[in-house]
Amino acid sequence: MFPWSVVFSLEPKVPGQRTPEELVTNTLMLELGAMVKRTERIHLEKAAESRRRRSSSSADYSWLAGSQPHVSYELTPGDVLELQDLCAQIPPQQCGPVIVSFRKLVSEFEPEVHEVPKLFRGVLRNCLDELQGDAELQDGVNRWEQKRSKSLSFVTFRSKFRTLNRGNFYDTLLTKSGNAYSAHFSEYRSVSLPDVQL
Repeated sequence: MFPWSVVFSLEPKVPGQRTPEELVTNTLMLELGAMVKRTERIHLEKAAESRRRRSSSSADYSWLAGSQPHVSYELTPGDVLELQDLCAQIPPQQCGPVIVSFRKLVSEFEPEVHEVPKLFRGVLRNCLDELQGDAELQDGVNRWEQKRSKSLSFVTFRSKFRTLNRGNFYDTLLTKSGNAYSAHFSEYRSVSLPDVQL
């Protein structure tokens, strides 16, 4: 078994200064420790209440067996290292939502003490999966916007090119063609719509 004091042995490299990963890891592991202790306490209180009810309804011979000392739940070193690694990957801005989700799950399911770390691991992995999905979605959006901007710039370039070519074509046509064509084009340019009376 593994004592909780080892969880918090991440000493800062410079005294008084911690990296965001260390702060997030320590905060989340403290939350896990607090929820394990809370769940243990709740289960002990329920067990004591059920013993009290049984003893009031019938004779109690449990004192003959002797009281067994309570052994608190402790994580294995492998579990601690895995959870610390997952915690270090959580961005600081997601630390609060992870804690809220974890507390909500524990209060909804009222798990056994050994199930609390499994719930915690599930919440961490769910958060990391959501972040990875958001990053992939953002990459897709960025790629689409780049393709769109390239295609739009090509369209505007082509339309400007066509406009310039048309203007140059008409200008050269008018200057080369002489009076007949210039009179013909000026006739179309000077056409106006008739007035409509209602």
